[in-house]
Amino acid sequence: MGTRGIMVWRRRPSWFTHLLENRREGFRAFGMAGDPPRFPNSSPTHQALTALGIRLNIVLRDSPSRPKGKNVIAPSSRGGGMRYPRRGWDLRRACSFPWGEPQFPAEEESQRDPKVAEGTHLDTFRTSSDSPPKHRGLGDENVIGYRGDRKLIVKVVIPVLLAIVMGAGAWGTSIVPIATPAANGGGGPTTPSGLRSGEMPSALSGGGPGGQGDASAMDVSRDVSQGIVVNEKVVGQPNVKMEPTILQYDPVSGRAWNQYNQVLTLDAAIVPKDSGLSFVSRAEPRTESAGPAPTAGGLSAGGPYGGANTFEGDTITFTAVVTDPSLIFFRWDFDNNGKWDSGVVGNPWVSTLTATHTYYDDYYGVVAVEGWDGISSTSIRYTGWSMGSPPPSWYLLYFYDWTIGVKVKAKQTMTVNQLSFYRYSSSTIYGDKATVWDANTQAKLAECAPPAGAGWVRCTLSSAITLTAGKEYMVSQRLGDGASGFNYYYGRGIDKPSDTDQVSWGGMYYALFTPVPAFPATFWLDTPILAAEFYYDYSLSFPLTVRATGQVTVNNVAPIVYDLKTNPGVVLEGQNAQFSAMFTDPGLDDQWTFRWCYGDGTCDAWGGIRVGSGLHQLSNILVYSDVPPHYATQALDFYGVPYTFTTSIFALPALINSKQWDLIIYQSYYIAYIAPIIEDAMMVQKNGGALLMYNNWYAFSRQTHPILQYFGGQWVSDLFSPLTMYQWDTTNTLFHDPLEPPVQMNPTHNQYFRDGQLIKALSNAFAPMGYTTNPQDSQASMVVRNDLRSIWNGFTPQNYQADQDFDGDPDMLELMVNEIRLVTGPEVPRTMPWPVPTVKHAYRDDDPVSGTPSDMFDAKLEVKDDDDGKLRGGTFNALTNFETGSPWPTGWAQTRGFAWTRGYSGYLASNSALFWYFYDWSETLHTLRSASYDLSGMDPTASIQKVTLSYRHSWQSGYSPFDPAAFQDGTVEVSTDNFATSYLVAEYHEFNPTMDQGTRTFDITSIAKGQSNVQVRFNIVQYDDWWWHIDDVQVYAEWGTPIVGLGTGTTPINVNNVEPTMYGGFQRGLSGEATRRSGSRTAGTSTTASRARGTTRDPWRYPR
Repeated sequence: MGTRGIMVWRRRPSWFTHLLENRREGFRAFGMAGDPPRFPNSSPTHQALTALGIRLNIVLRDSPSRPKGKNVIAPSSRGGGMRYPRRGWDLRRACSFPWGEPQFPAEEESQRDPKVAEGTHLDTFRTSSDSPPKHRGLGDENVIGYRGDRKLIVKVVIPVLLAIVMGAGAWGTSIVPIATPAANGGGGPTTPSGLRSGEMPSALSGGGPGGQGDASAMDVSRDVSQGIVVNEKVVGQPNVKMEPTILQYDPVSGRAWNQYNQVLTLDAAIVPKDSGLSFVSRAEPRTESAGPAPTAGGLSAGGPYGGANTFEGDTITFTAVVTDPSLIFFRWDFDNNGKWDSGVVGNPWVSTLTATHTYYDDYYGVVAVEGWDGISSTSIRYTGWSMGSPPPSWYLLYFYDWTIGVKVKAKQTMTVNQLSFYRYSSSTIYGDKATVWDANTQAKLAECAPPAGAGWVRCTLSSAITLTAGKEYMVSQRLGDGASGFNYYYGRGIDKPSDTDQVSWGGMYYALFTPVPAFPATFWLDTPILAAEFYYDYSLSFPLTVRATGQVTVNNVAPIVYDLKTNPGVVLEGQNAQFSAMFTDPGLDDQWTFRWCYGDGTCDAWGGIRVGSGLHQLSNILVYSDVPPHYATQALDFYGVPYTFTTSIFALPALINSKQWDLIIYQSYYIAYIAPIIEDAMMVQKNGGALLMYNNWYAFSRQTHPILQYFGGQWVSDLFSPLTMYQWDTTNTLFHDPLEPPVQMNPTHNQYFRDGQLIKALSNAFAPMGYTTNPQDSQASMVVRNDLRSIWNGFTPQNYQADQDFDGDPDMLELMVNEIRLVTGPEVPRTMPWPVPTVKHAYRDDDPVSGTPSDMFDAKLEVKDDDDGKLRGGTFNALTNFETGSPWPTGWAQTRGFAWTRGYSGYLASNSALFWYFYDWSETLHTLRSASYDLSGMDPTASIQKVTLSYRHSWQSGYSPFDPAAFQDGTVEVSTDNFATSYLVAEYHEFNPTMDQGTRTFDITSIAKGQSNVQVRFNIVQYDDWWWHIDDVQVYAEWGTPIVGLGTGTTPINVNNVEPTMYGGFQRGLSGEATRRSGSRTAGTSTTASRARGTTRDPWRYPR
């Protein structure tokens, strides 16, 4: 282990502050969190370090060979002596930084603190007032002597040290997360190394009674710069199992990190030592042979079709006009989406010139038709390596013989005659056999042995095999010496690539202790995946056609609501009334939302209407599960439906925002975003009609997020060990359709730090299960919305792996199967009319102004489709993210200053435009300017014209309490004349706001409407404060006539007044003077009772 060095400057900026405070997690790995750099011999930290053979002596010395005014702390190479560093040392040589080498700003001679004497020990350092210095975010006890956080040492230091010992004892090495990754050097993560993660702002706060939900109970300091938090126990996990290790390694800086961007320490024995150069294959050209094409212009699509009197639900007949007699076959695309709609499945060609289509949604576009002579065609041969032979970035490590594989699904039927994998080093112990397996039967289909050598190595099969479209296969690599001897056997991996026309990529699997290749049956990771591939070869024939289009206009129809009812029609104040209605809409491809406004000044939030039901009607299903067993995917497999699945928290934000999903299952057990990125996305998705199934170990930090209220639950407290769950309503179909889980579920283990929550059910939900034998308030383990659109599981499914009813299926799998059926419903096709979900409402008061004993209210129902408010006209949409650029996306530039940079933001979970406080100490104005947007094509005569600017950002300020000189100001401007003049759109300042994160949208119509040169710029000037991250900058313009898609109806309800009732009075009607009254005892008062009404009245007060 290397020691840590510390450099000291005077005040701004203080590298003592930077190293000791900004990167406290680096010291935590050495048991130094909250401690000063020098320990009394009696301290627990000193004793723990001594037990590991570590002796640390840190002193201040002046290096003779460095510029005057710089102080370097040099470690002692022996027991206790203090020594000067060798001539020519600088901080990078004298000190080892696990987070990478820091960048040192130039300092003036005047910044040196003359009160720091050479050789002075840190624990005796004092300011001029002889009081402990107030460094950023650290109290006195964190700086001077051994008055540190003893509780933190017990909670963090000792477990970490024990973990190091356990790791070294079990595996002969230690791979322990110690710090957030660095921003520079060798292709490592882009998170800045200087982030003050030790004093993260309020994003970490959890709240809750009695300290419940306090994020300080977890070691999150190394994760916050990635915007994530990990649910884990450093020691004592009862389910520890042998599995491979994954890491990235940078040989330049000697740093390594895992898939969560947590930095790892590595035993020298297992430091990767790649040899040889990588061979990267070149893409093979495809070959084509073409016949004569039909004559262009011989086909017309006819039209225009539809018009002002054509609406959703109407059927249109299309007729093609042919002037080329050779055209005898035709195919139609009725909505021009690239998918053929005519004919039958697998053969869209028809021989007639007419076709009909019923539009179940409004459509303003073209119909496309292609004609073919039945003879002319072109044949295209496709060849190449399935993965494209990319350079790998991951090391996949195990200590004995093992086989690792990647699952692929063939999208074409193709021939395979070569296999390949990326070998870590030239020896065949790092990969001797490449194998293709049938993923379903686990049968070996083909195998070959690449020759010795490093990098991508290839081998030819003795006979080619055929992969069939739609089937799944496994491509594997075996590592080891064949004798299962202890060694370090590396494979190489890449981040999962995008699916191609040939294959879709699955996850990575492995099998341990395999002296010969074995089928890798154990799931490991969704991404990265093994760098292994095959060479495909197939040909496709395409008809040579002519194409024509015709205009189509189909208008929207607003929903019609009817049969509105209240039950009962006359209610008392405070009594629930039930509201129901029906609606109809010929646009069966629409999505609908509804709300009730009750006439008393209150309205419900908009909620979705699911027309039809059944899992097989849901075409877009997303599953996230970060720890196996993945019961959600197993349950969907039970129903045999397709879904999108990821185990990567970093891939999830892009996935969840990529489309409108029908069902989202989120099962977070191990890792979560600190910011509510996923929950924010779910709020958008539920507004679009998505069904939600949710469990999240980090839910305590979402107590105030509206998603929990939508679910119908209130977080009460966390579980730090899973509890037995009981069915509270055994008659509910949740426990009977289609499977029969047991009435009681016992946990099989406790895996991680938090294992669920106690939930209080709100009025918009019910609780079918809980942690008590009978229903009790605030003891629920599950809440289900009354409209069955969501389930919040307050437990972590992976804790329940038993089969207590001995029916052969895990009980939790049975429950998940039934949960999916409950929210998706029975298989019922979409049809009209359809009921609006029933709701309940209690009137808190009749109309007090009227003075009458009862009053009438008109409750109004609003139902709208997804076209309501859209403009029938034109749009302009320019969305800029910062995933790519050199260094900025096309047209963007940094026009003032230098400190904006493009890189990964953990707070936004994407590559973004980044400004960090440590990028500039000079108080310079830094400006990032957008490309130019041309909006001159907007129709100036349109009844509605609108231009909006939006961006997603994370702003954090508020460091001035720790450094009075700190400040931060940011502005957003828009211009139409290259910023000769500009308009202020938004501004951000120190503590105004302190923190702001999310998507911000501004109406810039008056500025940008019809302009040909619209530009946006982001400005920031600051000193020693925090950050500003920006992504997804969008300029969106629309113009035209609004589409009406709103239907309304009303129903009356009579609300009767209720006279107030007072409780209290005598225990009995007649009593002696000495008998105590049951009401409150108030001196000089008496209470009278009305025998006729059976109530008590206000007490009379007698004069004293």
